[in-house]
Amino acid sequence: MVEGDDSGSSGLLRRAWAATTARIRYVVRLAKRRKGSILAVVVLSILGAIALYWARDTDQYEGNLLLNLGASFIGAVVTYALINPLMSRVESREEKILDHFDHANVIQHINDSKNIFRIFETGVVLLNDQYRYGFLTACRAALNGGVRMEVLLLDPDCRAAAQRAEELGSTQNLRSLISENLRYLHEFHADLNQSAQLRFEVRVYSTSPLAAYYRWDRRALISFFPTDRSSVDTTQYETSVDSNFAQFVEQRFRESWQAPSTYTLQQYFALEVKIMQDGEELQLLSADWVVLEDRIYLSHSKLTEHAMASGLDRLQVHLDDVVPHVRLFAGACGLALCDAESPVQRAFDRKYSRGQRTILAVCSCSSAVET
Repeated sequence: MVEGDDSGSSGLLRRAWAATTARIRYVVRLAKRRKGSILAVVVLSILGAIALYWARDTDQYEGNLLLNLGASFIGAVVTYALINPLMSRVESREEKILDHFDHANVIQHINDSKNIFRIFETGVVLLNDQYRYGFLTACRAALNGGVRMEVLLLDPDCRAAAQRAEELGSTQNLRSLISENLRYLHEFHADLNQSAQLRFEVRVYSTSPLAAYYRWDRRALISFFPTDRSSVDTTQYETSVDSNFAQFVEQRFRESWQAPSTYTLQQYFALEVKIMQDGEELQLLSADWVVLEDRIYLSHSKLTEHAMASGLDRLQVHLDDVVPHVRLFAGACGLALCDAESPVQRAFDRKYSRGQRTILAVCSCSSAVET
């Protein structure tokens, strides 16, 4: 600093730049957040202009200006290059034990993510009515900012889901919750721009769930599944992804992500079906489908048209065997008409929302009408 009386013009300049420097440091911290970057530029510009305007009539204006600018920039460099990385390392290694799942805090972590966000769950409680808008808004902002999002949800039709539902004492509620979650995520994916769609991937797994896992960049929130209540109502453990505990769960995430029984959100809603008539291929289409009591049921307007035109006794289908539920039906299978009042209709309503549809059951022979 240039020496002088604090009551004089140079003192005024020093006080102005001291206040400006304090605000610069605050704005630098604010700029770490994605939404704060634009605000930081605007605030810094305004503060700089005000400080320069106030000091325009002071003695040795240019010298004081350059000296104080240099000191401020050196302070900013030291803060950014030395202090901030040290504080970040300390923070990244910090471990916290929380008594419950903090929905707003997790949504904020999504919003603040820079590289990756992962969810490994049975169903996503953040898609409940009171949190859905904030959760999806944060997801959209993160994806548009270049963050990659990977979500693993439990297959609502697998045995592990039935077992977990029995533990909670609400079989239909859990499976309906997961189905609803997947439908919301499917609609959300369809509404994203193309580049964001490539960064947003949801898969459905069927192995026994190990733990609820939320990862943002180098931090993770982990909790186990108690037998009598939801994981959001039990102790939450926040830690670095480099910790042994987080690495264990992260490894399980990767194994489940790549498991042969895991399939994509798109395959969950659309099953590739090859329609055959008298041994000749008629059409390849993506049909709505459900699995109920180890049976596969299909619905598609074109499939219904072919069934009406040629008759079910001449029609066969080949199913895409990527989806594990379908592998028992390898090769050419017959079709049977499903009764409109069948429980299968409710299964379609749960998965795709309510609607009028003709349902065909996949079977080894195609002579019966399902009841």
